[in-house]
Amino acid sequence: MFEDWSSSKANEMAKLVSEETNAEEQNSTFCRERERVRGEIARLELESKDLDNKIVDSETNTNKLVQKRHEMEARTDERLYEQKIEKARLLDSIQKIKLELIRVHDSDVKEIDTKKDSK
Repeated sequence: MFEDWSSSKANEMAKLVSEETNAEEQNSTFCRERERVRGEIARLELESKDLDNKIVDSETNTNKLVQKRHEMEARTDERLYEQKIEKARLLDSIQKIKLELIRVHDSDVKEIDTKKDSK
């Protein structure tokens, strides 16, 4: 009976040792997996910071380009306004010249009529 009891306890002990070994292996596997996940998290955090920097750089570049576009539009609008003023000035000068030509022509016609009447 002692031998049966002793053999039974030895089997229980062997089973417990086997379960303990399995638990330690499982624990070791979980620890490796946790370290792998931590490494992946660290890599992703670095990648995220890199992407954040790229986003900031892109937004800065976009803002610079928008500013340049606004400046170019303002210069274009200013030039267009100046050209409209110049066009109006030239049209006014042309109109004055036309009026002067008409006046001179009318004056010449009157002189010719006056000379015809005098003869």
